[in-house]
Amino acid sequence: MRLIEVIKFVSVVICLACFAASALAQETLPSPGITPDSWLYGLDRALEAIQKALVFTPEAKAKLSLQLATERLAEAREMIEKGEVELAKKVAKDYKEELTHAVTYGAEIKDLAKKKEFDEMVALATTTHIEVLEDVLEKVPDEAKSAIELAMEVSRKGQEECLSRLSNTEPEKALKLYFMIAEKRLEKIKKEAKEENVEEIKKIAEDYKSKINKSINIMINETENKSAIFEIVANATSKHLEVLEELLGEVPDEAKNAIEKAMNVSIKGQQEALEALEKVKPEKAKEIRKQVLEKVGILIKKLK
Repeated sequence: MRLIEVIKFVSVVICLACFAASALAQETLPSPGITPDSWLYGLDRALEAIQKALVFTPEAKAKLSLQLATERLAEAREMIEKGEVELAKKVAKDYKEELTHAVTYGAEIKDLAKKKEFDEMVALATTTHIEVLEDVLEKVPDEAKSAIELAMEVSRKGQEECLSRLSNTEPEKALKLYFMIAEKRLEKIKKEAKEENVEEIKKIAEDYKSKINKSINIMINETENKSAIFEIVANATSKHLEVLEELLGEVPDEAKNAIEKAMNVSIKGQQEALEALEKVKPEKAKEIRKQVLEKVGILIKKLK
């Protein structure tokens, strides 16, 4: 009887864990809870092993792995702050493994709606993960940098894999996520501009361009709901160009060329979207083009 009660209890915990994974995908990292420097940590990981043994569907396994990856990242950050470099390196490695498991299990989800939901969850979670890892990378001693960089590489790869799947199953959702991530890249540039970190600005600007180019590819390849896709691209790039114009005045001179290149990619996507929209919704295209000219018309003329 006691064994049955224990199994029931652990099952409830697992359900709550999966729910937590969904919430964490859209928020900041959770509290690390019991950390690797605690004598209770071994027990904590043993309970996780029981959780893993009691989940059976790809969806449940994927969500649990994503939750555990997020926990490992929170622990790694905490260990860095405490100066426990070796422990940080170890849990950073565990983070990579859990996130890889999450993405792999996600690919095995049969129900299309659930698969799309999970892919979106990973895209959102890894956006937070990458931001945290970038901040951690600035703080860690040299001997831990490679571990954090590898974790970041796995996070980016997982994000891209899920966004790629989502591009095929729900292009409009993938497009919005790409633009959201690109916008966060611009926020990061703003932060780096204050520190006058030229090389980091250049690197992030390249990442921004990559996200916009992938958005343009989704737009080009989409065969259904074209007008909605064209509107999303035209409006999002207009907003981005406003931010990029501000950044152009904030970054060091050595980084201005990188910002101008990012602007050109955004302008290219915007013009393609507006030209395509004119063929299906000419009045809407005219309305958006007017708004664009009012907001960033002078900037576009300068860059042409």
